[in-house]
Formats: sequence, C-alpha cells, structure tokens
Amino acid sequence: MKNLIFAISLIFLYYSCSERSKLNQINKKIEWSPVGNRIKTKWSSKITPDNVWDNYPRPQMVRSTWRNLNGLWDYAILNRMPRERLVPITYKKQILVPFSIESSLSGVGKELLPVEVLWYRTKFDVSDWKEKEILIHFGAVDYKSTLYINGKKVGSHIGGNDNFSYNITPFIDSKQKIQELELSVWDPTDTGTQPRGKQTLRPRGIWYSAVSGIWQTVWLEPVEKTHIDNINIISDIDKKKINLLVDLKNSKGNEKYLIKVFERDSLLVNHAFNSIDELEIKIKNPKLWSPNNPQLYDIEIEVLRDSILLDKITSYFAMRKIDIGKDKYGFTKLYLNNKELFHWGTLDQGWWPDGLLTPPSLEAMAYDMKVLKTLGFNTIRKHVKVEPAVFYHEADKLGFLIWQDMPS
Repeated sequence: MKNLIFAISLIFLYYSCSERSKLNQINKKIEWSPVGNRIKTKWSSKITPDNVWDNYPRPQMVRSTWRNLNGLWDYAILNRMPRERLVPITYKKQILVPFSIESSLSGVGKELLPVEVLWYRTKFDVSDWKEKEILIHFGAVDYKSTLYINGKKVGSHIGGNDNFSYNITPFIDSKQKIQELELSVWDPTDTGTQPRGKQTLRPRGIWYSAVSGIWQTVWLEPVEKTHIDNINIISDIDKKKINLLVDLKNSKGNEKYLIKVFERDSLLVNHAFNSIDELEIKIKNPKLWSPNNPQLYDIEIEVLRDSILLDKITSYFAMRKIDIGKDKYGFTKLYLNNKELFHWGTLDQGWWPDGLLTPPSLEAMAYDMKVLKTLGFNTIRKHVKVEPAVFYHEADKLGFLIWQDMPS
C-alpha cells in the first residue's frame, strides 16, 4: 500500500512539475507584448520573442553558421552620469531586441532622456564553437554604446546608423558554458549635433519620435583566425568582368582562393587564384540588371591554406553600370547600362508606427517595396536613414534603384 501511495505521489509530482514547466514557458512567451495606444501594423501580431527578426542579417556576405541574439533582454535605466559602470546594475525589466526602447514593439515604449543611460543584459552560449574566433555584430545602436562581456569592457562605438563588430574571443570564459553580455547606451537625440535624421525629443510636424539603443539585429558568428573581413564586388559591363576585392584578416600571404559564380543553378565560373591581387573574373554573355529584369549572380568564395579550408562565404552581385551622361540635346541625364533611364521614385522615410526606425519584420519591409513595385516605381529615395542590410538585398531582387540619403 505504501509503495502504491509513493508511486501515485511520484506521478502527481511529475505531472505537477510538467504542467508548471508548461505554464512557465507560456508565461515566458506572453510576458512581452506591444505597449501603448499607438497604431499597430498587421505584422505586430505575428511577432514573438522567439521569431523576432530571425532571418540572416547580412545577405551580402553569408556564412552557414551564426547565432541570432534578438529576443528578450534585461534592461535598466540609470539617471546619472558618467556613462561608464560605477556599481553593479540591477536589472528588473525586459525589452524586445532589436526594437528601440521608445517603440511600441520593444514592450517598453519609454523615452530615453539625454541625462539617462540605458543598460542591456543578455546571456549566450558558444561552447560548441571551441577553438574558433567569436565575432559579435550590431546592425545599429543609437548613439554611443559600450560593450562588456563577463564584466570586462570590450570596446565602445559612436554612431547611430552604421553597423559594427567586435572580436570577443579574449573575453569568453572557457570555464563556464554561459557568457554574459552587457551594453550601455547614451543618446543625446536633438540636444547633440550628431547625425540623427528626423529624431527629436518633441515630436511634431516633420520631426518624429526619438530612437535610442539597439534598433537592428545583434548576432554572433564563429570564424577561423584567418577569415574574410569584408568583400567588394565591382562590376564592369563594358569589359564583361567583375573585380573582387577581399579583405582577409590575419593573412599569411600563402592562401588560395576558390571562386564559383552561378546564374541561378548553373555554374558559370569555377576558378582558383593564388593571390588576392588576381581576383578578376570574366563573365561571358552577362545578363544586365535592370528594374524590369533584376538579374543577380551568386558567388561562392573559399579561402584555403595547405588545402585546409579557412573560410567560406556566399554573396551576390549584379552586372550593371550606373552613371550620368548627355542626351542628344546636351542635357545631363541618369544612365543605366549605357542607356538613359528615367527614375520613378518615392521619398521613403522608413518609419513605422509600432517599430519606429525598425520595421516589424522582413515580411513587413518587403511588403512596402512590393507595393511600390506594383504601382510602377523603379526607384526608392531612402530619406536620411540607413536601412538594415537585408533592405538593399530586397531592392536588388525586386529591381529598385536606391538614392541613399545620409542621415542629417
């Protein structure tokens, strides 16, 4: 009888714990929601902390292995200066990254004042990336940020519109599985002289809500010590070639490069280069990119040393030429692929009622562009805002020319 009672107790305890675990998971999922009585787009209801901006953030240079850090982070606001850490930070609330603290989709909807400092905290696991260099990438953080890993200062960045990265390998604690990330952010908004576009602390007329803190994707990737830091592909339609510029980090000078170029699924180029200076690739019978025919080529780049693969990335390019020239009457016109092209475009400010500078999702961003395409436009003037890298990829795929304003 005692054994029966004990068995029943164990079963009850199991189901009780199981249900509590399910309840905790449900509570974790519903502890975030858009805040305020602001207009919400139809994409708001599709967002969860688990799926927020989960697409690969850099289509121009893709690696197969990466880790998205978007989601719920802890945050705290300190009402004091200086901006460096003086005492341990107490975190009591959460914010949905990558939405700015002022936005509805952040789950906070609070203005950050110039006399305040916003602190973020999250944790991550890179124990499966042993013997690798660990890079962390920030799509954009407005305005001045300082990164700490496991309590140690990694570095600071100034600028609210550009992406930046750190190699955090020296700050990873190999003795523990979980690593801690903290980020402090200070934003003077319109009390400073930094480029800020349409932002103000007093929204009115053509001046819009401030955007402070993280507002684009944060992500990690593992690389070898020698790895590709950046690439630049320069098309030359007149000579039917591309020049490939590769910025190789920690090169020893004895690396080899295997380059493949694809037109959709067809392999056009498969060539090895012994030097980074030789990367000139002929494209036979190139299909030129245009708004009516946005032809893109895929490219695969491998870096090897002594037959050992050091890095592999994929990217894309278009065979196109954009310049200005004179028409038959002597007037200066815009030319695409050596032909005059009239640019039909809209002024796109890229502000969202629920996400402010951050679109609710890639789907939402692409929807706006597809509507413009359906209406017959071939150009987008991106007004005093720099978009995430995926925006420019979508533009290339859909057939949009971009006039890129600098944030004022």
